[in-house]
Amino acid sequence: CLDFYHGCPGWVVALSSVTSMMSTGTIKRAILLVGDTCSQIQYANNREEKPLIGDAGSVTALEFDHCASAMLFDMGTQSDDAEMLVKPYGGFRSPYTQETLKYVLDLRSGKSSDFSDAGQMDGMGVFSFAISKPPKSIKKLCSEYRISLENIDNLFLHQGNKIILENIAKRLKMPMEKVPSSLRNYGNTTSVSIPLTIVTERDTQLSSSRQKNIACAFGTGMAWGTVYFETQNIVVPQLIVL
Repeated sequence: CLDFYHGCPGWVVALSSVTSMMSTGTIKRAILLVGDTCSQIQYANNREEKPLIGDAGSVTALEFDHCASAMLFDMGTQSDDAEMLVKPYGGFRSPYTQETLKYVLDLRSGKSSDFSDAGQMDGMGVFSFAISKPPKSIKKLCSEYRISLENIDNLFLHQGNKIILENIAKRLKMPMEKVPSSLRNYGNTTSVSIPLTIVTERDTQLSSSRQKNIACAFGTGMAWGTVYFETQNIVVPQLIVL
């Protein structure tokens, strides 16, 4: 059992590590569990962020097959810009004190609406990162492994927001019908947004035919991860809504 922590790119990053172990013969089968319950730590009166985030979990079953095509990855981090999306308290660098813990708990419960020291998101900086680094990563992956974007059936992107999805697709000259979105129904489910989109938006195609796919996740830590993978008649279970 291994524990990964990587925010929004978590599914791709963990998938890379798991499939690397499988490809070397260390293990033959694996279950990848990804989940996030951001609603538990959202600030009750923050009307800008709270409606955008959804709680979700996913299970990806993997099995080694000599005949399967390789999964190909490109990952990176722009950590110098990590402060564009940060909460200031609770880590080793800035551990909670009695005062800061009370401040955060009051924000979570709705007792306070003072967000002056609650962390920050540089909206324009995050937007600029999201529409520039992911398409560059996808192009780099395609260039290194001679993958034709025109032959891709599905481009699964982290569900940050609709404008980001449209901008990335435009920069890649990818028609939107190949860029499925689950935003309207589930919002941004952070690390789960790609497997959630796979299950809810492409279940018929993936379970009944051979598909060439690229997935790209990006966000927390100003990090990103891109993966190319092919599927054929895979099992796509129905979404369970609690």
